[in-house]
Amino acid sequence: MQLLIACHDEELLEHKSELDEQLETWVKDNEHFSTVLDERSCALLVQVKKAEQLKLPLNFLYKMAKQYKLEFAICQLDEESSEWEEVCYFGNEEGRPDIFEVACYVGL
Repeated sequence: MQLLIACHDEELLEHKSELDEQLETWVKDNEHFSTVLDERSCALLVQVKKAEQLKLPLNFLYKMAKQYKLEFAICQLDEESSEWEEVCYFGNEEGRPDIFEVACYVGL
């Protein structure tokens, strides 16, 4: 299953280059994940088969969320429309992501 974990928070723009650098460094150390970087968001593209595989990227992104006061959305690709749909959230205000709850939302 392919998921997109993205931040489009306004706070992001303040720290964009720093966040991009952290994401790129983390991805180099964890090669089975990939970044999706553009001017207005930062995101990880995640391929998972089991709920446990969500632990590493969600913990990393939650740490960033707390540090920079960000909110992230976990998105799933809608096969019919080929659009990413937000299915759940975590972050500074939403709180720590529950890996097994996220897995239920996305059908793992």
